[in-house]
Amino acid sequence: MRAYSADFRFSVVRAYESGQGSQRQLARLFGVSVSFVQNLLQHYRRTGSVTPKPHKGGSRGKIIQYLEVVDRMQRQWPDASLGEMCDRLAAETQVTVSLATMCRALRRLRSGRGKMGPRRRARAPEGQPARYRRAAKASVETGGDGSRTAVGQAPLPHSVRED
Repeated sequence: MRAYSADFRFSVVRAYESGQGSQRQLARLFGVSVSFVQNLLQHYRRTGSVTPKPHKGGSRGKIIQYLEVVDRMQRQWPDASLGEMCDRLAAETQVTVSLATMCRALRRLRSGRGKMGPRRRARAPEGQPARYRRAAKASVETGGDGSRTAVGQAPLPHSVRED
């Protein structure tokens, strides 16, 4: 979510300082939470500014610095399970990670998992958007006697069927 603009923040502070309402009333009036108004006023009193604090970001994951090792291990043992990859990483780098962390690292590397490699989506028939792909396939119905016919076609006579 993006930070509220400086103009909007300043109008909240001005409204509070001019006595247009309590913090709760102003929060309802401006469509924000009470904690936003409280924190904004506290920040304004402390710094004299209504500009938002810079985004601090999260902590970097501990596997980030070992992505090259993970990539090499994945190429060396392409059929290894996530658990085996975690164990091998721990043996080689003395860093233990969860299965989820290893999975995210492999996704980040865009590595395929297992023998089949990365799966690709089937392409839509020429001239049709992908969302119509299933509609383009012929539908098949099963008749009362177990025979299969394409929708919109007459069933074949018994003498022609391949049973």
